[in-house]
Amino acid sequence: MATEVSGMGIAKAAVSTAGSEAGESLITRLCGAQGRLNSKNDGQLRYFGPTSSLHLTESVTSIFRYCNDVAKFGAELEKDIPWAMQQYLLDLYWKYQHNVLLIIHKEAFLAGMESGQSPYFNNCLLLCILVSAARISDSPEIRALAIAEEGNTNETPILRKRAEEALEKDLLSPSLTTIQSLILLSNACRLAFDRGLHQEWSHLPNSQLSPVDLEVRRVIFWACFGFDRLWGVYLGRPPVIKLTDVFLKRPDPAVSSWDLKVLAAWVELLDLAGQVSEKLNTNTCFQDQIDYYMVALLKWESNLDPTISWFPNAPPGLYQLRMQHSALVILLNRHNAGFGNADKRNCPESNTSRRNCVECALLIANLVQDYSLHHGNPNTLMGSALYNITMAATIFVADIAEKNRQNTSITKELTALTACLEAMKKMESAEIVARNVRKIVQTIMRVCGVQNQGDFATNTSATRSWQAGAVADLQTAEVPMNSTERDIMDFNFDPSMLDALQFPFEEVLMDPLSANDFLQL
Repeated sequence: MATEVSGMGIAKAAVSTAGSEAGESLITRLCGAQGRLNSKNDGQLRYFGPTSSLHLTESVTSIFRYCNDVAKFGAELEKDIPWAMQQYLLDLYWKYQHNVLLIIHKEAFLAGMESGQSPYFNNCLLLCILVSAARISDSPEIRALAIAEEGNTNETPILRKRAEEALEKDLLSPSLTTIQSLILLSNACRLAFDRGLHQEWSHLPNSQLSPVDLEVRRVIFWACFGFDRLWGVYLGRPPVIKLTDVFLKRPDPAVSSWDLKVLAAWVELLDLAGQVSEKLNTNTCFQDQIDYYMVALLKWESNLDPTISWFPNAPPGLYQLRMQHSALVILLNRHNAGFGNADKRNCPESNTSRRNCVECALLIANLVQDYSLHHGNPNTLMGSALYNITMAATIFVADIAEKNRQNTSITKELTALTACLEAMKKMESAEIVARNVRKIVQTIMRVCGVQNQGDFATNTSATRSWQAGAVADLQTAEVPMNSTERDIMDFNFDPSMLDALQFPFEEVLMDPLSANDFLQL
């Protein structure tokens, strides 16, 4: 009995200490000289300075929520990142980034965040998610928390700095959340193997892993696999994860969870991407390989669960899944399409490859426009979408350059190219590399004589008929363009440079110094 009383006394003391800390922290919050970002009924964040009225920055609910958060997470996180800001950024992440390539087991994460004690949640992972989401905010002030200002790359933005510091501490005693944090900020492949995530543990009766444990581990490993394949394609390098070393079951597309269905589709598609990339990088992607992987890509598309097939106004993640599929078709066919090679223009196989490239580039452009119509600014697209949009743009430049010489109509290609450049421009707020990529594409356009400044600024509402032919399955409303690309030809070049230009020309985009911006890391 004495032990029970003593235990109760310790518990009361602990509660009292937590309550005291929360109370003292709240006083500091109320009396401090810090401004506050609060959200009103419309969900929009508004700034209130340190002199603002108490009712503008606090409510009974916010005070109790704050004290509860301090008790669970400590005062430091709430002091730097107000609860309203955390919720705003988490909402961005769940809506635009979560389903692109599943990293977080959402239910396990939120349960851990609520309880404050879970192997699936910690402050480091939360900070890394907030950094990833802050990059795509409409607010320049919030983006500045995660992205360095142009020309000021020596100073790490405050939110990213906090995340990196937390990750350094986490790496001293790594866990599952450490691997997820590494995926969001850098590379987690080696640690995934170190923690045995590549092994199948479900058949071992003494593994002491619950069904949730097993599911979270699978999600994390296949997220590592997906990012590894995306990086391999982006950099033109062999992947780190070899499937011969992996004994873990692939995600089952027949599961009831929509998130896991999407993950299964990504894993299969990026496995194909890795195989195609390997063939291209070793110069072994001949016609029989092109035919084989075209069949595989068609089979992937036909086998998609109806609930994750693209449709107008689909969830954001499905747009990027469809873009990735189209970009992979381009990647597979581009070298065989004969762009810039007069000898291949009468080759049936090359003509087929060229048609595949142009049709998929048109599809990507249409997806970008439809995404803007239904989901707003393209800067919320994951960084890998920039690579896909750029690939479509290069196909348009190559195709238009040839059609100009043949006096063939280029209306639909020019309209679609405009859409790609417009998306690149809007993505500059979230992707530092986007501006450089766009300028490089514009430079090549000028060198190739693709279009002059006056003609390019036309309104595209009169030239949208291309959608009905190349992408008849995408039933989207008109998205009028503006003239924000009037600077498209503000360059001076020596025309003799054209003779030295060869397609494809993505090599100029592979700047290792900007690679970290590829996946919003």
